[in-house]
Amino acid sequence: MNNKLNGNRTTSEHKQECKEIYIILFNKYKGLFNFMQTADEKQKLFFNYCAKDVEYKNLTNEEQTKLYTRLLSVT
Repeated sequence: MNNKLNGNRTTSEHKQECKEIYIILFNKYKGLFNFMQTADEKQKLFFNYCAKDVEYKNLTNEEQTKLYTRLLSVT
């Protein structure tokens, strides 16, 4: 029972950490995406900078996809 409690807390803490990282990365890169005109330019920017960011690798796959989609929709 104690292990389950610790596991749930760890999962909850991880989810909160992912949310914080997501917000930090979005705010860090959204200004750059404003200057990109085409989807191709935005994709290159994403994969050359954001996806290589150390913090990006700490996100879950779901959060990575969400960040990618949201940054590419920045106008």
